Amino acid sequence: MRQAIKKRKVVEQRWLRITYFILGVVCTITGIIGFIVPLMPGTIFLIMAAYFFARSSERFLNYILTNRMFGHHIQNFVDGGKMPLRAKIVTAGLIFISVLTGILLF
Repeated sequence: MRQAIKKRKVVEQRWLRITYFILGVVCTITGIIGFIVPLMPGTIFLIMAAYFFARSSERFLNYILTNRMFGHHIQNFVDGGKMPLRAKIVTAGLIFISVLTGILLF
């Protein structure tokens, strides 16, 4: 998937390009909802949307990759798939606090 996003090869068949575009829009909406709703992943849907837009629309792919709210998440995946150290520490800390809270309350 990472290579397909980097290559940005738009499909030539019109019906397939429209299908990829619709899937990209659905994944984008689901990804944005995932950032708002707890326990629902958002980043993976935006990565899928970037893949679909790489196959259907250069303009929308650029929008996803340069978006100031979530573009850096997708760009990190495309550049190497690594999660920043700060994000790992914050995630591990939140998981620890959630588990500890669950143990203490129940």
